[in-house]
Amino acid sequence: MLPLASIAVDATTVYWANDPLVDTQSLMTAPLDGGPAALVASSAHTGSAALKFAVDHTTVCWTDPGAALDDPSGAAIRMRPIIGGSTRKFASAEGAPTAIVADADFVYWKTADAVLRAPKRGGPPTTIAALAHTDVLRDGIAVDDANVYVTSGEGTIVKLAKGGVGTPVILVSGQTPTAIAVDDHSVYWTTWDASATDVGAIMRLTPK
Repeated sequence: MLPLASIAVDATTVYWANDPLVDTQSLMTAPLDGGPAALVASSAHTGSAALKFAVDHTTVCWTDPGAALDDPSGAAIRMRPIIGGSTRKFASAEGAPTAIVADADFVYWKTADAVLRAPKRGGPPTTIAALAHTDVLRDGIAVDDANVYVTSGEGTIVKLAKGGVGTPVILVSGQTPTAIAVDDHSVYWTTWDASATDVGAIMRLTPK
């Protein structure tokens, strides 16, 4: 089995994607109570254009990096029902999407220079905020009822209103955040220090 990079579960199924630094990427699924694994999607791209995915109670959606790393104009967001069925192109995602998350109504994703969303029922993407940064390998994104939270290689965690109204709020700076999660009260993130033999930590900010 290839090294794994991310994992998610719903009521009946586990989903996982392999490490984006290997040659072949795949998004796989298997029943929680055991059974054969099935391929959901695959991509030959690595690194900053790696396949990322999100799962909610109705759909699994993932990033498609496009035809080539140096030409991400064909990048897209794709989705299918969690119970199986046809895959469809949900939205064009020029700029190579680097992180993705979903709530009940929208899918949100991060590219090299912006945070966007599109309604699940269909419709064009809209830009929530322009947030340029330098290290797309360490992008993370999370949502709660009102806001979107994103990490960047510039060492920040930024809070944005879901509708794109208002000024982005920098919650954390001067760190190296990678993955991110939120609950009703706090923001949690992983961080690492390459200068200290890859020492990492799990951090929390309360209130958010």
